[in-house]
Amino acid sequence: MEAIENVPKNYLDSYKIVIYSADDTIINQIQQSNLLSSLEITIHPRTQFFPNAELLKIMGKSCLHIANSISDGMPNALLEAMGMGAFPIQSNPGKVTEEVIAHQKNGFLIENPLDVKHISNLIKEALDNQKLREQAQEYNTEFIAQNYNRLSLQPKIVQLYKDILS
Repeated sequence: MEAIENVPKNYLDSYKIVIYSADDTIINQIQQSNLLSSLEITIHPRTQFFPNAELLKIMGKSCLHIANSISDGMPNALLEAMGMGAFPIQSNPGKVTEEVIAHQKNGFLIENPLDVKHISNLIKEALDNQKLREQAQEYNTEFIAQNYNRLSLQPKIVQLYKDILS
């Protein structure tokens, strides 16, 4: 949220911001910020059930998917957002997300999740570069369909379990 607060308001005015799985700290930060409270923001609190199908619809309408963590592995939400066409700006703890994001090709990697200024610059750069977002969308939707499709993964996983049991 701090990174979004550092993005000039004119970049954000024409967008609707959706925050899902927000805890009380994030909700309070939005309410107390002059900039954030002046933007069109929809908050889905962590404490309230939000159907995955609805989240996927939102991701399919999103131009950016921003997720930042200091301790995440491969986030399912990242893969879902990429599959739905949102341009990912994602932290890279443990160098895991670089397995699916090539920085400046199909998304942006946040190398330091505590560098608010750098993250704001990535947001501005992504919003400024529609061509990159469109190319990434085409690449990401195909990449996810080929590599993370449940129907094609299921028989491989079942066979893996059979191999382990034998």
